[in-house]
Amino acid sequence: MQRVFLAVSDEEERVRIHNLITHQETIEIVGETENGEEVLDKVLLLEPDVIIMNLILPGMDGIEVLKQLQKVHVDTGIIVVSYIRDPRYVMKAINLGATYYMIKPYRTEALLDNIKQLDDTVEGEIKEQLNVRITGVPEKDIKLILNRIGVPQSTKGWLYLQDAIREFIDNPNYKINDLYVELAEEYQTTPAAIERAMRHAVERTLQVGQRDKMESVLSIPAGINKIPVKEFIRRIANIYKMYNVGDFL
Repeated sequence: MQRVFLAVSDEEERVRIHNLITHQETIEIVGETENGEEVLDKVLLLEPDVIIMNLILPGMDGIEVLKQLQKVHVDTGIIVVSYIRDPRYVMKAINLGATYYMIKPYRTEALLDNIKQLDDTVEGEIKEQLNVRITGVPEKDIKLILNRIGVPQSTKGWLYLQDAIREFIDNPNYKINDLYVELAEEYQTTPAAIERAMRHAVERTLQVGQRDKMESVLSIPAGINKIPVKEFIRRIANIYKMYNVGDFL
């Protein structure tokens, strides 16, 4: 049984999460608070498997709560749910131990999937891969699109493209150079290395990918062997917004 603790200040959101978890046989809510100052003591007392928390909390904000939890080495999966989209806050939360960062409004099934992914049996694999980070978008949908159009998984750019597409779904006006910098910080490399890896992944896709899918879904005609990385990402992001992914691929 997975034990969940809620540090959520929005009453309607708490009720929604309660209703979601009540119908799950393997998940239970063991405690909750609206106040950031109470989180550490209650987590140490209750020892939950998962913490679902807001960044904006009375008493103590979510970033300070994460710092407290990090100092005492709390071994708990943490899901941050917040309206804050600023990459600086997102990366700060992740660097302080958040396993997932979900931007509101998020899909309830995506929250449930993330809770289940934090089960002890798969937690080590999740932390090692670090490939589900900023998300109100199910990773499986993005992977499905990349697989169906034939993006080679052997390229380094595969993982970077996933994160970039997710970012563009939430913010289509995101500047590509800022994204390179953000990903470089997350993966401890350089923006130039991120750009090269993503460009190589796009070029390889145009060479060996599923041209029929690229033409019908991305409107990239046969014979085109170069396309800007941002344009490639933008077209895939638009697919997610416009269609039910599973229906048309």
